Amino acid sequence: MKSKQRVLALTFCICAIFASPWPFATPFVKSQEEKASLGFLEQYAEAQERLAEVELRRVEEYNAKAPHTFPALYVEEVRSHLETAREQVKNIRANGEQNLMQLQLRGLATSARMAQSDFNQAKEVNRTMPGAIRQVDLDKLRAVADVATLRLKLAEESGKSGSPIDIMHWHMERLSSEVEALQRRVDELNLRR
Repeated sequence: MKSKQRVLALTFCICAIFASPWPFATPFVKSQEEKASLGFLEQYAEAQERLAEVELRRVEEYNAKAPHTFPALYVEEVRSHLETAREQVKNIRANGEQNLMQLQLRGLATSARMAQSDFNQAKEVNRTMPGAIRQVDLDKLRAVADVATLRLKLAEESGKSGSPIDIMHWHMERLSSEVEALQRRVDELNLRR
């Protein structure tokens, strides 16, 4: 069982490294003694927390120099990711190591809630000020919310089966979608030049 968890954790870490939307993070540095005393999942959660902190600082610095380099929605997403990462570290320290999939599910649940909230807010804006948000943008927000909800359900189903193959397939799908999202973000930034 332990080796199965380690294989899954390693697979997840590899996927997370390549799928991370925050490629500019500073490396995680701790002494060998400190690393040995921490469990793997606690180390991973702390590294994710530092990654989120660095990304938020980076986004805020860019926006301070050139306002709206990163849209408010993205900034809020980064803040939410940091809050989730901090909560995960706190939970692991309080409850001991937890299943890596459960940590991921909490993050996906937060993403699904945020996406649904964004769609609901946009609908409300259009209800009070008809036409303020174009239909194509509403359709995109609805699709993003649907995909986030389905991604959460897919992860839950993969976790229930317990099959390493199912979990690996889910991580590969997640990796593909993250790469696509990064490509769209790069395309958006290139259009702004």
